[in-house]
Amino acid sequence: GGEVSGLTGEVKIGLEDGQSFSITGEGQWLSRYGDFGGGQILMLVKTDDGREGSGAYELTGVHHHHFFPVPRGERLPEG
Repeated sequence: GGEVSGLTGEVKIGLEDGQSFSITGEGQWLSRYGDFGGGQILMLVKTDDGREGSGAYELTGVHHHHFFPVPRGERLPEG
C-alpha cells in the first residue's frame, strides 16, 4: 500500500536444461500505479555468481485496472 517505500527480495530461476541461478535486489519506487502498492521499482541487483547491475521490477495484479482489465477466470479465450 501507500506506506511501502520500496522492495527487497530474491528471485530463483530454474532453466529447462537444469541450470539455475538467483538474483537478489532492493530498490525504491520509480512509478506508482495508485494507492494499492502496484508500480515500477528501480533496483540494484546481484546474481549468485557476483555480477551486479540495475534492473526494474513491476508489481501488478490480476485486478489491475490498466494491465488486467478483466479479472482472472472470467471470459477467457477458448483454446
